[in-house]
Amino acid sequence: MALVPHAIRGRIEYSRFVALGASSIELVSFAAMFLVVFVLTHSSFVLGGSMTCLYTAWTHWILARKYPLRSGAAGQEADTADETSPPSPTTLEPRT
Repeated sequence: MALVPHAIRGRIEYSRFVALGASSIELVSFAAMFLVVFVLTHSSFVLGGSMTCLYTAWTHWILARKYPLRSGAAGQEADTADETSPPSPTTLEPRT
């Protein structure tokens, strides 16, 4: 099906809290990896990387809780109102 032109169309949009929540989980996993490397190397540089990942993960988690899931079309408009994207073809005026 994917070999046929225009068989698959569309886009996936993640709300802000989903993206921030996923980012915080990923950053915690990197922090854990850096902690393992720190235990093996005793490098303060690696420990700093781990602490920075943990701090950023905590910040993303707090921000994710600040932007809860909104229901309905009003919530979708509010989530995407500050994003800049080109207008869809259906909103363009016909040429005269």
